[in-house]
Amino acid sequence: MQTSCSRLLHLLGSREEPWSVAELQKDARLAGLPLHLPLLLQKLMQRGLVKEVATSGSGRGILKQELRYTAGEARA
Repeated sequence: MQTSCSRLLHLLGSREEPWSVAELQKDARLAGLPLHLPLLLQKLMQRGLVKEVATSGSGRGILKQELRYTAGEARA
């Protein structure tokens, strides 16, 4: 799975800040790939290839939490 998802894993490791699903879906480097990102990210997390990070912020007076993703520890 690490080999078949190498483009996504490389993108996740390309910056310090974790990625949101929306950012990943808009990125041109993943354009044209038939991906169901939430499901794929969950599978990669189970295998230790992706790390999920909960972030919090506020907008319009509402506190909101968002899940973001980055390359996991198993990726070397």
